[in-house]
Amino acid sequence: MEDRDIYRVFEQVKPTRSQEEAMLERLFSEERKGRPMKLMKKTIAVLAAAALLLTTCAFAAVTGLGRQVLDYFGVRQEDEALFSQEWEPVGLSHTFQNGWTVDVNQMYTGLYSAAILVDVTAPEGVVLDGDNYSLKYWWEETDNPWPPRIGGRSLDYLPDGNSADGKVSFLITAVCLEDPVSLLGLETKFYPYRLTEYSEGVEETFDFVGGHWTTDLTITLSEQASGFVQSVGQPLTVEGEEVLLDYVYLSPIAVFYGIRPSGDDPFSDSIWEVMISSNDASPVLTTQSGETVRMAEQVYGRAAGETETVSYGMFERTYALSGCTFARVGYRPERVFDPAEIASITIFGQTFPLDGLVPVES
Repeated sequence: MEDRDIYRVFEQVKPTRSQEEAMLERLFSEERKGRPMKLMKKTIAVLAAAALLLTTCAFAAVTGLGRQVLDYFGVRQEDEALFSQEWEPVGLSHTFQNGWTVDVNQMYTGLYSAAILVDVTAPEGVVLDGDNYSLKYWWEETDNPWPPRIGGRSLDYLPDGNSADGKVSFLITAVCLEDPVSLLGLETKFYPYRLTEYSEGVEETFDFVGGHWTTDLTITLSEQASGFVQSVGQPLTVEGEEVLLDYVYLSPIAVFYGIRPSGDDPFSDSIWEVMISSNDASPVLTTQSGETVRMAEQVYGRAAGETETVSYGMFERTYALSGCTFARVGYRPERVFDPAEIASITIFGQTFPLDGLVPVES
């Protein structure tokens, strides 16, 4: 191995120029001192150490994601680079008058859902040593649409095993409420207002605000979603009734599919009910090499149908009619996967090839 091999390591992990110069200085300093070590053995050793150190540092710097996040999404070592590409730094922070601080650190933007990593840090003198935590919050979209696009309050506490730092972390999954629009480019204010600690059956609440609700936490979701999508348009039998599998959307951390009527009439409400209650509705992915990827949990469900507006003098009221004109469900897989390697999807025991997946466009 020669000097160019070492520089190839730097090219792969993309350190800054100052990091590169410092590492090269350390790598070659001992060689200049003439310590007794065979050149080949030493070069291999320092290359391995440099690659391991810089890859680890680069991954942490790019993602800012802790071990608990990797475990939550079932990230295998070989999938860490793929996983890191899904996230982008946010860097928002707000400290309330009573000393509580909320940081919005990282986010992942999908077509129909977004994952947001949030840290809550206690003021000096408050110890956070509970068994579990929850966070209360709400969204306020800046352009004030009605009905709103963003919703959902799915939240997971991510324990890090360190109660001494006065900080707890959460993963918030926000979802898109409307169809056919997506969450891309959405701008919303994030209002956290209460932390609840659970310890041995005892609850303790901490309010962040006192008389005002202003924060500096305005989150703008990406204009570009990751992942792949395929229009399917094939018959799918659910509860003895035929509908059409409209499309499938895959990203490394999310799986969505939508259905629509096979004819002019809406499909029955019972189909929607089974989609959000039956394990058979949970998709199973098969890779090109024959591996299976199962789902960990359903994170999204949305259905809509035809409506009727009735006038009552000066007032009007809109009623939902029986049946649905579309339904969409979303899942978090048990582990991160590469969408480009998925060969098929199985839903309600019926398998559909995914040989037409294309990257999502904004």
